[in-house]
Parts: sequence; C-alpha cells; structure tokens
Amino acid sequence: MINYKSAFVAIFVPVLFCGAFALGYNNASLKYKAKIAEAEQANASKVLETERATAYGVAKIEAQGLNDKAKINANFNNAINELNGLHNSSTTESQVPNDDRTTTRAQAKCTYKSHQESARNFKELLRVARDCDELAERYNRLLKLYELNKANQLN
Repeated sequence: MINYKSAFVAIFVPVLFCGAFALGYNNASLKYKAKIAEAEQANASKVLETERATAYGVAKIEAQGLNDKAKINANFNNAINELNGLHNSSTTESQVPNDDRTTTRAQAKCTYKSHQESARNFKELLRVARDCDELAERYNRLLKLYELNKANQLN
C-alpha cells in the first residue's frame, strides 16, 4: 500500500524548494531591476547635463567666432579705407601743379609702378590676409569644438 506520508513528503519537498527558489529569484530580480533603473536615471541626468554644457559651449564658441569674423572684416575694411584715403590724397597731391616738383619729376626716372597698381596689389594682399585670418579663426573654432566634445566624452 502507498504510504501517504512519504508520497506527500516526496511531492511537497521539491515543490517547497522550487517555490523558495522562485521567490528568491523574484526578489533578487526586483532588486537588480531597481538598481538598473536608478543607474539609468543617473546616467540620463549626466547625459542631459553633458548635452546642455555642450550646447552652451558650442553657442559660446559660435558667438565668439562671429565676433572674431566681424573684427577681421572691420579691420580689413579700415585698412582698405585708409588705403583709399592715402591713394586719393596722393593722386590729388600729384595733380596739384608745383613748379619745383614738376621739374624734378621730369628729370627723374620712374622706377616704381603707378600708385593705382600698387594700391590694387596692396588691396589684393589685404584680401589674402583677411582670408587667412578667417581660415585661422575657423580652424581655431573647430579645435575648440573638438576639445569641448573630447572633454564632455571623458565625463
């Protein structure tokens, strides 16, 4: 005959162990899920903070770049205006008749090009210098953006 006591023990003990295992696994799983959610939230706040810092840094660098470009253009325009002023004053001086200068000019040999051509060459050199300054400013801005991204990636 079947001993009900031993059959009950044979079924109950494995069920008890499986239940205890499932309960322990569920508790551990909930604990680790809570830790993962907490870590994700902390990571999300760090990512948001990094994005804000990056956006602020990029905006600051871009604004500084625009100011630098405006200064470069203003300096270039001032130099061109000064050159035009010098050119205009030299051409008006040369047009004013002066007996002393006229006789010396007629006797002297001209070894330089006209004022207009030298002014045109100087303007071209100023344009090249302005382009070089703008390019240098652009590269400096790119380097600052690279350094900003590199610093934010390390955090």
